[in-house]
Amino acid sequence: MVGNDGDDQTAILPLEHAGNAMSVSMNSVNLRAFDSVENGRANRAKAGLFPAEEAALQAVPEAVRRGRVLELGVGTGRLVPTLADQAATYLGVDYAAQAIQEAQRAFPDVTFRRMDARDMPDLAVDAFDFAVFSYNGLDYVDHEGRCRALTEIARVLRPGGYFLFSFHNRDFRDLDRTLEPRQIPLWERVLFFWLAGARRRRDALRDELAKGCRATSDYAILNDSGMNYALLTYYSDLAAQTALLARTGFEVEAAYAIDGCRIDPGEVFEDDYMVHVLCRKS
Repeated sequence: MVGNDGDDQTAILPLEHAGNAMSVSMNSVNLRAFDSVENGRANRAKAGLFPAEEAALQAVPEAVRRGRVLELGVGTGRLVPTLADQAATYLGVDYAAQAIQEAQRAFPDVTFRRMDARDMPDLAVDAFDFAVFSYNGLDYVDHEGRCRALTEIARVLRPGGYFLFSFHNRDFRDLDRTLEPRQIPLWERVLFFWLAGARRRRDALRDELAKGCRATSDYAILNDSGMNYALLTYYSDLAAQTALLARTGFEVEAAYAIDGCRIDPGEVFEDDYMVHVLCRKS
């Protein structure tokens, strides 16, 4: 997710950097951040649906929503009340142990498992009617991992099954400005940066993660301000994601702006920093 913490600007790397090998593992960096106690605490208060999620769920047939549901990147359970209460069977998975612990604590009667979307051998072929990977969770693995995850999700969905996810929009017209952190009040600077030394640690982390940033014609890996610059994030556009979905066994049914309005899958969408996509297994 794009955040507004910190006080430095992040720039998108130009395409001439695309050939640089990633000397920092995006996957290990992000797992380290998501598996932290601090992340679990920060996500406890997050609840409710985006209007785009509400619109997309309404477009999914009721029989599918009430069928066998798989939620990937469940986090601390933001969507559990919406998805699990309707489903005949529900499974929530996440690769971060801390997230699973938090979700299980909040929803003791719901089934959760620690599992990586890129490799789910314990789940059978065609085992689910509906899969959800919300809040841009798919954007925190590298491109190879994204392809593997989409292939795995297609494997465990039945033919015609639905998949809903969101991604960070590289075409967002205000992306540079969105990545500019807000001005931090003096008292926050003193409390969090000067006394705790958090700014020095953050800046050192940003220097490290800069080695993992890259850009290609289809996507960019950025160290944006999410979790105070602790993440490497995958940004793409609707055309590139539509093509990738087709290669991994999906057809796009609809795309949504944050406010729930439909987007033409063929247009260059610049209005929001993230896009929701509803698709079906081919």
